[in-house]
Amino acid sequence: MLGYFLQKEVDFGQLARRLEAVDTEAERAALLDETLAKLLRALPAPQRKSRLLSPQHPHNPYRLALNAWAEGQPSDGQDAGRSFHRHLDQQYLSLLCSGSNALRQACENLLAEQYSALVDTKASRQLLRSREARADAFCTAFSKFIGRLRSPGWEWTQAAALKTIFEKMLHDECINMVRRQSAFKNRNTILPDEQKMTEILRAWNIRIDPELKEQALMQLRQADPLCFSLIDQHHQGYSYEELEPAFGKTAGQLRRMAYNCREKLQQLWQALTK
Repeated sequence: MLGYFLQKEVDFGQLARRLEAVDTEAERAALLDETLAKLLRALPAPQRKSRLLSPQHPHNPYRLALNAWAEGQPSDGQDAGRSFHRHLDQQYLSLLCSGSNALRQACENLLAEQYSALVDTKASRQLLRSREARADAFCTAFSKFIGRLRSPGWEWTQAAALKTIFEKMLHDECINMVRRQSAFKNRNTILPDEQKMTEILRAWNIRIDPELKEQALMQLRQADPLCFSLIDQHHQGYSYEELEPAFGKTAGQLRRMAYNCREKLQQLWQALTK
């Protein structure tokens, strides 16, 4: 998608040969400035509005990636373009993990804008017909994607482009949404415990003040993270059968566990109302 347009605008193999032929640093700098201008012009208009992409911005990821690419004695072969994009991904990662909130947010916005076209790809439309559902899946996947990139334990091996990693996460999230929709449409027979849980939830939704509800949920998350996770995921539409692998329990065991979790939640709420 984006890489295609950039490589169509700039022949990186030819650029490597031209850089090799220049005689002075001034000529080299002028050639890089000219290339940067071409790269930025090739971007869609919404992305060009980002202050981060101003040619004069000290943290412009395209300028920094182009300079790093040129300093690395780039190959003039077919891999030249892929090499530039690896440098660009590295700059995105640096910005996302920056100590500056403004830089981190600007980079997030830029990546979200770049990847937004994936909402309407054939692969996404085949999974979810509703564009609203695809947009919801995109937001969830993008949030998880940014969280993964910032995770201290996650290391980028450069084996896959960041866009490829996000595409996989978006695909998985679209599938998750399909499963949740299916779970709501194909509910199993409600067992007695589930019936009681449903009644508790119905009363919860009718009577509980939103602020108290939020407080009770946060208290449950702190006191029993496993309980909170089970309630949260089941409420999103996952069936107990689908949750078996994640919790290492049978569906029947999860139903009983969920019943006890609802009771805990109800007790926390009642304590807040006294």
